[in-house]
Amino acid sequence: MRTISHQGKALALIFGPDENDGSNPLTEQNLGLQIMSLKYKKGHVWPAHRHVPKERVTRQLLEANMVMKGAVRIGLYVDGQRVAQEILRAGEGFMVLNHSTTALEMEVLENAALFEFKNGPFITDKEFLEQH
Repeated sequence: MRTISHQGKALALIFGPDENDGSNPLTEQNLGLQIMSLKYKKGHVWPAHRHVPKERVTRQLLEANMVMKGAVRIGLYVDGQRVAQEILRAGEGFMVLNHSTTALEMEVLENAALFEFKNGPFITDKEFLEQH
């Protein structure tokens, strides 16, 4: 996993397949969206389980995307200026850590299929940056 930072502040995490066996957290426990790498051999069974409801309070929107097919370029913006960009391919993903201060741009470089994950509930809240 790699962290993209700007002026000492973490903006996003880039992750790919974890080579370690078992369940491995890719994000810090205190984030409102958890990402785990799960790698097990044939025949492994997770016993039937549920998660008991507990109050969880998040104060920020977290967005994660996983590239399943193709390639995309992401750009991260702070104060309207692009401060980082990465090319991600199938099997790689990223998570924007604070969408209130970090804007995201995505460009499809090869026909792509992605999964997007955000904490909910869904609210229309996009604000587009002015393009120069």
